[in-house]
Amino acid sequence: MKNKFVKSMLVALVGVFTFGLASCNAKVEQEGHYIMADIESSTINASQSDFATTYDLKTFSDGSYVLEKQSIMEMFGSTVGNEHWTLYGTFTKGTAVDGYLPITLSAATRLVYTAEAHIYLTYAEAHDSELETYEESFEIIGGTMRTFNVGGTEVSAIITSKVQFLSLAPEVTYHIVLDSTTSAETVRLSKTAA
Repeated sequence: MKNKFVKSMLVALVGVFTFGLASCNAKVEQEGHYIMADIESSTINASQSDFATTYDLKTFSDGSYVLEKQSIMEMFGSTVGNEHWTLYGTFTKGTAVDGYLPITLSAATRLVYTAEAHIYLTYAEAHDSELETYEESFEIIGGTMRTFNVGGTEVSAIITSKVQFLSLAPEVTYHIVLDSTTSAETVRLSKTAA
């Protein structure tokens, strides 16, 4: 009886160990890929600037996402620069309604920003929320003349902390457009379910 119990426990432990090893070696795979284009606005020097922005969202089997936003900035009727934002975080999908599937992206846990501009001077910059020391402040294009509206709050483009930098990428819900015939996900992403 005792031997049977010991053998059962060994078999159970081998099973747990094997399952544990398998889950450690689980490969994270891309699950979805969605795209969208939009015109966004930002306030620079008390005037509205338009950004033609493309979105490239990739979701992964471990529940993580990578969102790349590429923007071309127009000011005073001319193209004056571009910005590239890469956001990392987790996502959840909701329930499909009227041909749209909501996908909520968590506030970014990592944010990478690169840009070049020729507003008054030509310059380029690159910042990574994980690599910055924040010992000195740095500017997002527009610097003291630019603010971001984040949830109804104006946030300065002069970055002094990781918390402030990450606040530029709050939680947001987009909508995956579903195929009208099959209800399968398409590559199209929308800001609204309309």
